[in-house]
Amino acid sequence: MKPPPRAPMWWLIAAVVAGGLLRVALGTQLPIGDDEAYYWLWSRHLDWAYPDHPPMIAALIAVSTRLLGDGPFGIRALTILLATATPLIVYRVGRELFGRDAAVRSALLVAILPAFALGTVFAFPDVPLAFFWVLALW
Repeated sequence: MKPPPRAPMWWLIAAVVAGGLLRVALGTQLPIGDDEAYYWLWSRHLDWAYPDHPPMIAALIAVSTRLLGDGPFGIRALTILLATATPLIVYRVGRELFGRDAAVRSALLVAILPAFALGTVFAFPDVPLAFFWVLALW
């Protein structure tokens, strides 16, 4: 039986770069949604917890807006950065646990999964949640 072909590493690099650029392009053009405005308001009054979410999204938005202003990109910048880095950490986890080919394939799946690729354009609590879960797994 012939082994499956090796997954090219450049696919992963291209997917991560393209995903990051797509998130930046969309993140600067799309208006702020209701939930993001709600989280932005939290970032003005940091606390240990909020009625329906933990404080990480508020802390990220607070840092991001202090550095880049209160515009759409300022609110979303750090979540876009975390979302772009998540497939790279998935790669590291996959490589250590299952080898290079499985690592490339799993990271590529995370990078192109529509819910992750497009859903992480916005500053939602799921972005830091996914990033830090994968980081903890590593």
